[in-house]
Amino acid sequence: MPDNPTGYTDFVDLFDRRYRLQVLDRAITDLNVRFTVKRSLSAKVANTCEIDIYNLAADSRGALQGQRDVYVSLDAGYAAGASTIFRGDLAEAWSTRDGNEWITTVTSDDGGTKRKTKRIQKTYPAGANIPAMFESIATELGLGLGNLGHVAASAAFLSTGMRTAPAGYTASGSAIEQLERLARACGLTFSVQDGQLQFLAFNAATADAPIALNPATGLVDSPEMGKDKSVKAKALMVPGLWPGRRVELKSRHVTGLYRVDTTAHKGELDGADWGVELELSAIKGG
Repeated sequence: MPDNPTGYTDFVDLFDRRYRLQVLDRAITDLNVRFTVKRSLSAKVANTCEIDIYNLAADSRGALQGQRDVYVSLDAGYAAGASTIFRGDLAEAWSTRDGNEWITTVTSDDGGTKRKTKRIQKTYPAGANIPAMFESIATELGLGLGNLGHVAASAAFLSTGMRTAPAGYTASGSAIEQLERLARACGLTFSVQDGQLQFLAFNAATADAPIALNPATGLVDSPEMGKDKSVKAKALMVPGLWPGRRVELKSRHVTGLYRVDTTAHKGELDGADWGVELELSAIKGG
């Protein structure tokens, strides 16, 4: 493999698969697992994960059965580098027997069910500042503040250019919709990644260094160009590919700077799958 291209991050040797799954206080690293993780920049659609664990010990199968709302974390990649591809709450866990094998299935989402039902009724006084309002609604939703401090500190209402609400502000109804409404009024979008808020300016990406994605660094097959300069691409389990991240895509037919809009990580330790399907959007000027 070539050396790390200057200016790009998360370049690793794409050999020797590795993963780490944690559910409750149990860490699993050496059993065969099969998983699908779907993530996006949508504020209203939760990131999801489904994992099949092969031949988990009987006491661990019993401990997981019937559990709800406990911590689930999945890292995946290679011996030279891996990254967290999912964090969330356990939704369901059950085990079935297939011949001589036990298969334990774990499903999880990133707090989406709770967000759908949470409602808010708050009136903020005149002069209330934007970061405080964001933090208040996020707290109601039980979300981590993520990059709120960095982004909201300079956020202003598009209509007035001001960083405060001079006549006050009322948030009433679905909490997730009210958070989205406030973000939109400030020229921002947001999503929930690993239980944390991720704010972005419209059509913008995170400030992280872009990942070089080409046939030498894990790009698989030929990217497909769609409408509005969108692109569908496939890659090996390259660390750091999450919604909002920039990638410098270089292929025979498609080249440019793109933002990752959705990811679908699919893997089986002892199987053929070990990669990610990406939906990308062009970054202005890229």
